[in-house]
Amino acid sequence: MSKVLSRIMLALCAVCALGYAGFQLWRYLYVDYETVAAREAVVEDKLTAQAIAIRDEEVLPGAAKENLVYLYTDGAHVAKEAPVARYVTDRSQITDQMRRDELQKELQNLQSLSGTGDALILQTDTVAQRVYADIDTIAGNAARGTLSETQELRLEILNQLNRRNLATAKEDGYDGRIAHLEEEILTLGASFADEEAVITPEAGYFTKTVDGFEELLSPENMEDIPVDEYASYISASPEDTGAQVGKMIRSHIWYCAVMVNAADLSRFQEGATVELDFGLSGTKPFDGEVHKILEDSAGARGVVLLRCDEMSEELSNLRTHKVDISFQRITGYKLPSGCIRYNKGERGVYVLETTVIRFKPVEILYENEQEGYVILSESYGERAGLQRFDEVIIGGNGLEDGKIIKL
Repeated sequence: MSKVLSRIMLALCAVCALGYAGFQLWRYLYVDYETVAAREAVVEDKLTAQAIAIRDEEVLPGAAKENLVYLYTDGAHVAKEAPVARYVTDRSQITDQMRRDELQKELQNLQSLSGTGDALILQTDTVAQRVYADIDTIAGNAARGTLSETQELRLEILNQLNRRNLATAKEDGYDGRIAHLEEEILTLGASFADEEAVITPEAGYFTKTVDGFEELLSPENMEDIPVDEYASYISASPEDTGAQVGKMIRSHIWYCAVMVNAADLSRFQEGATVELDFGLSGTKPFDGEVHKILEDSAGARGVVLLRCDEMSEELSNLRTHKVDISFQRITGYKLPSGCIRYNKGERGVYVLETTVIRFKPVEILYENEQEGYVILSESYGERAGLQRFDEVIIGGNGLEDGKIIKL
């Protein structure tokens, strides 16, 4: 009886062993793997902050009265001692004035050619290079939505073409055209007097907006202003009173100050370039340089001064506004963080290629622990890296490089 019982027990153990082995084999061959396709994505490492614009500005004298007519739009570049606005008795006079100013610029260009010998030795290919360069500048400005310099560039192109005509003997001179312009200018300006115009003290960018911060903030004093004072400025809501003619911005280089908490200050490095986006209609993101980092005594927050060199109608009127600051734009394959595995000490992902599991080493370009994803490089040196639409395994056990599975 004992022998029968022993045999029965041995048979049961054998059945259990075979069952366990069969289960392990089934588990190895029929495990359900969850995959996701590798797709390209662009992720920005950015920070949103409140900013205040700092420019080298000069308020123009005069009051904004009903009979004041502006000759330029905001953000337009204006030459030194040029009229930007006029007090008129009849608003229809403005058409004649704008035509007069245009003719005056053409006259100055032609007069600059008279009595000069450089036109006779000017190389025509040099003229062509300058003309094409100016045309490229106009096209580039138009693409960015900035047309304020178009008129000046047009006059520069005309000046170069006139020089070429003199150099190639296509024109003997422009005395006739100069005389005609002088006569037409005199006729158009007969109804105007100098005191009726608002004249620019120097060249720069004109804007009608005057908000009271022109005397408070400037590139000269911006590094000496305490962080707490910046906080009050940035939280303010400056408005144009509409009582003054406008102001001149002396340079296309300006600054913006952004308030940043202590934890984010380390993301800024002096001299580094970041991308700025004010989200204004008609403007595009542009580069800014980290000029200076100011910290308060308590170390709880700081102010970052960013150097900018873009100018437009919208930016010329900007004072306090929200800005998105992008530190880097990363392109790669966006996948769940759980796809990262290790094989023989090397970091990578397992990819399902039909019925074969392959291990591919990867480089992590960016990791977001809060949202649980990683951005992986599109290549891995000279070795075969992750490819677009690879089926990356994000769930399943028994992962081995070269393992064949049965679907």
